Amino acid sequence: MVGLVVVVDITHATSKELSSSEISSIENVVAVAYGVDLDDVSSSTDYITSGSMAVNIPARIDENEFIDALVDALATTLEIPSENIDITVDADSGEVAYTVRASTFNESISLRDTLATPSIVQTLNAANSLLSVEGVMANEDIVAEIVVSVDGDNVTVSIEAAESTVDVILGDEYTSSAEMKFVTSSPTAKPSSMPSSLPSSTVPSQLPTISGAVVFVEMYKDVTASLSDTELSDLISAAEDAYGVFPGSVEAAISYETTGFVTVTLEEAHSEDELVDALILSIAHAVEVHPRDVEISSYDVESGVATYVISGATLSEVQNIQLAMSSSEIVNDIVESLEESIGEIINVSVEPYFRLSADVLLTIDATNTVDVNLSTATFEDDFSNDWSISSTCIIFPFLLFRTIIIVFFYETNLLPQFQV
Repeated sequence: MVGLVVVVDITHATSKELSSSEISSIENVVAVAYGVDLDDVSSSTDYITSGSMAVNIPARIDENEFIDALVDALATTLEIPSENIDITVDADSGEVAYTVRASTFNESISLRDTLATPSIVQTLNAANSLLSVEGVMANEDIVAEIVVSVDGDNVTVSIEAAESTVDVILGDEYTSSAEMKFVTSSPTAKPSSMPSSLPSSTVPSQLPTISGAVVFVEMYKDVTASLSDTELSDLISAAEDAYGVFPGSVEAAISYETTGFVTVTLEEAHSEDELVDALILSIAHAVEVHPRDVEISSYDVESGVATYVISGATLSEVQNIQLAMSSSEIVNDIVESLEESIGEIINVSVEPYFRLSADVLLTIDATNTVDVNLSTATFEDDFSNDWSISSTCIIFPFLLFRTIIIVFFYETNLLPQFQV
C-alpha cells in the first residue's frame, strides 16, 4: 500500500490471543467507517505488556543516553529486538514508563512475568553500568493492538466522521486513534507512539454487541470570530432537543478552515492522484501542519488549478495560515517539496480566499430517537439559514464479532440512500 495511507491504531485489554475472525471483524468495522472495500484494508496485531520503573538518572549522562542504555538492557535481558521496546520519562517526576511488544499473546505473558520477577532490578543494573534501577512495576493487563492500514486515496468520507464511527461502534472498551501518512512502501506494524492511555481492566476478547443509530451532522459557516462556548452549547442543546436524547448523547468537534487556489504548471504530465497526493504533502510541509489537515477538494487537470482547504484547531491558527499562503516563502517551499516528489515544476501560484469558516461536527447517539429522519429534518430547518449542513445516519443492528457485518446507511430526501 503506497501513497496516502490512514493508519488506525486500535487497542484493548485481552485475556487471550485474538482469533482471525475477531481481527477480521475489526477490519470490517474500519472498512465500513472509512467507506472503502475490504481490499483497501490490511492489518497487523501485536500484544503489549507495560509498566513503570523507579530509576535514578546519573547527572553525568543526559536523558536520551540513559533511555538508550535502558532499552539495550531490556532487550538483552528479555532477548527481544530493541525496536520492540518503548521508553518514556516523565520530566517532572522522573518516573519511567515502558511498553514491550510481542507478536503473540503467550510471548507477551512470558515477557510480563519476567519483568515481574524480584531479580529483574539486579539483572538490568548488571546489564549496563549506566543504569540505576530501583524498582520495576509490571501491569497485569496484556493489551492487544491492531493496526489497520487504509488506502487513503479510496476513502469516501471525512476522516473525522470515520474516526467517530470507529469509536462509536467499538465502544468504550477500545481505544482508537488515526493518523494519515504518505508511504512509499507498506507501513510497519509499529506505530510512532502509543495512545496516551491504555485500558486499565481486562475485558472479554469477544467483541461487544452494539445496536442503534448514530447521526453525524457536519455544519459550516463563514466566521470573523471564534465560536463561543455559548454558541456551541446552544448547538448541542438544540440537537438533544431535536433528536429527543439525554444530555451527554451529543458530542461536538470544532475546527476552522481557510481555503484558496493553487495553480501548478508541470514540466511533464503526472496522474491526478499523484499530483494531489504530492500537493497535500507539500502544502502541509510549507505551513507546518499534518497532511490530514490539508484537503484538495478539486483539481482541474487541464488548467492545473487545485482548490485547497486547510484546517486548524483555532481561528487564529488558520488566520496565520491564510496570511502565510500569500507569501513568496510559502510558494517557494511548495515548489521545492513538489520538485522533490514529482520532478521539475515550471510555475506555482497561490491565491488564498479571503473568508474563513468554522466546521462543527456533531456526533449524536440516536439509538433512542423515535424518528431519525424527522429529527434530522427538524434540526437542519432550525439552522439552515446560518449554516450549510450535511447529515449522515448510520444504523447498525448487528453483532460486531461476526465476520460478516451488515450496515445500512440511510438518509432522508436531504441525504441520498445507499447500502453496504
